Amino acid sequence: MAPHATVIVSVPNIAHLSVSLPLLLRGAFRYGDAGILDRTHLRFFVRDSAIALLNGAGLHVRTGLLTGFDGRRTTLLDRLTLGRLRDRLAKQYILAGRRFGANERQGPVRWRPVGPAPS
Repeated sequence: MAPHATVIVSVPNIAHLSVSLPLLLRGAFRYGDAGILDRTHLRFFVRDSAIALLNGAGLHVRTGLLTGFDGRRTTLLDRLTLGRLRDRLAKQYILAGRRFGANERQGPVRWRPVGPAPS
């Protein structure tokens, strides 16, 4: 990898309400043909484990996108909860990773909610 190259990684957010709520209420979830529980997904992530994935590959994450904030209800719920449910509303995390510099450590990541998740 070139020294100034950026790696873009997109991972499903297992903490999304569509997964965590049925798990809480019914104690189970079902895989599907698309979406967060797509049967082809081999691993699932939450915010910290997504960052750890890139860190483990020697990459520093400065920015990330939270997808799925395209509907009025999602946007309203995010605003009403002052962003406290943001990780339960994000469908996936898209992270930009670059090689760690000498003595560089992972710091806070700037997250930005965005509209429809890429297909």
